[in-house]
Amino acid sequence: MQSEPKKRKRKKKKRNIGYLRSRHFTLWATSGRQVLINGKEHTVYTRAKLVEAFGRYGVPKTPTTLRLWEKEGILPKSPIFISNKYFYTQAMIECIVLTYIECGNDKLLLNPEYYKNRVWEEFNKVVQKELF
Repeated sequence: MQSEPKKRKRKKKKRNIGYLRSRHFTLWATSGRQVLINGKEHTVYTRAKLVEAFGRYGVPKTPTTLRLWEKEGILPKSPIFISNKYFYTQAMIECIVLTYIECGNDKLLLNPEYYKNRVWEEFNKVVQKELF
């Protein structure tokens, strides 16, 4: 019998993500997408920009966490859905992150019901103001 050759392990590339986060978050205009909604042109961003916004304020979150929060109803889903992706405006992103910080949550979601109520209320205000 012949033995099978061993598979070689690939090395993972290390990247300085902190530098990329801070650099891309400050450059809103470079990574946005122009969309026409109700006759108004808006710049929209993906969930990755929301993750960067949490990181900028010192509360690192992963895309998986945010998807889970949307599934559980803690975070509202964005009304902007294009080609199987949810997009957020800058005001929506800032609303979600600043409400999280105002609720006194550091790193962990200590009181999910209180945050859920506040973020839905603030998010609906922003959506009504911007999109309608």
